[in-house]
Amino acid sequence: APVRGRPAHSLGTPSPTPPLAARPPMGRGDAPAAAAGEADEVARHLRMQVVRWKNTVAEVEELLDGCARVDEKLSDLVDRCRTTVGSGRNDLESGQEAIIRARMTRSSWNAATNRQKTREERRIELLELRHELSKVTTELEGQGVSFEDTPRSVWRQDALPGATAGSSARTSRPRP
Repeated sequence: APVRGRPAHSLGTPSPTPPLAARPPMGRGDAPAAAAGEADEVARHLRMQVVRWKNTVAEVEELLDGCARVDEKLSDLVDRCRTTVGSGRNDLESGQEAIIRARMTRSSWNAATNRQKTREERRIELLELRHELSKVTTELEGQGVSFEDTPRSVWRQDALPGATAGSSARTSRPRP
């Protein structure tokens, strides 16, 4: 609510003098003294407003300084957490590690039950792993990560140590 004698947008406390409408009418000789009194009152009121505004500006500047510091910290954290395009390989490796951990957990669970997997369970697991590998590879290639070409012998079982000569017909990756 507006303070008596002041507009609603005026800040501060009401002045000790009553508003102009409530003052008694002035005589002819009172005009210069009254005008000087009102000018002093207006000057005092303006000085008070300036002090209040300076305090408000100081508070706002403190808040902005705090916001700027927080913004710098956030920018630093974002810069530190950003990964480069070359780290996609690490994502693939960590995904592979997660798959290996999951398989180890499943195998320890299967060992605890003393039950061997059926051929169908192994086939389903192999299909799931192939699907996961293709999904991760596609996502990473979509992000611009390229994979080096590996020799075909790496993918063949007969290239593994301890493989027999007859095992070359089976590969974990189809030949072109």
